[in-house]
Amino acid sequence: MCLVIDSRGLAAILADAHAAWPGILVPDAEFAAFLAARDISDDAKFSDLYVAFAASKGDPDAARALEEAQAPALRKALAALRLGSAQIDDVLQSMWRDLFTGETPRIAQFDGSGDLRSWLRVAATRAGLRVLKKSKREANESEAGEIAEKASGDPELMLLKARYRADFHAAVEVAIGAMSAPNAMILRQHFVDGLSIDELGKLYALHRATAARRLANARQMLVASIRTEFKKKSKL
Repeated sequence: MCLVIDSRGLAAILADAHAAWPGILVPDAEFAAFLAARDISDDAKFSDLYVAFAASKGDPDAARALEEAQAPALRKALAALRLGSAQIDDVLQSMWRDLFTGETPRIAQFDGSGDLRSWLRVAATRAGLRVLKKSKREANESEAGEIAEKASGDPELMLLKARYRADFHAAVEVAIGAMSAPNAMILRQHFVDGLSIDELGKLYALHRATAARRLANARQMLVASIRTEFKKKSKL
């Protein structure tokens, strides 16, 4: 059911909105029509609805005011996700663009049922988590590729990588993921972290020759597993 607001109620709502967002002017009739057309509760955050409506209509002052008011809190929320400064900049730039531009700016989805600050924090956090997930996936892919390339030394595998890059990397990820934790760890420590045979021997309290054999066995298992997984994928 749409909220019915009389002229006195609208005047009070507009007064609060103007006080909260000075310098942003929305035609009274447009905002009244906006409120009348929507199912809005009488405890809605009308001043938040006011600035969101202005921003959804392409008002640059409203968009700028929202950015300036909310950016510090959003940066803090994104930093809590352990995103870097450049990542935070990218997340916010992409979020503001999504909110304020396009045929149907996403800020128009705000319905006033909660405060706008919380709504924006949720949007930023979701965007930040997507960036984290992508970064983690790319890091895993990069690490897996590095291990495979340095560990194999196998001309056939390198040829497969050159010809079928996507399938090769998928096979590498599956192969490394299927390895036992100790074997995957010793490969990572040697080929990614750069630990020598002597350093691995000291780390695991093993004779140098034993550490070398363990690394060689893990390497052979990886090469065989990659070849097997690639053949499976190439037949899909």
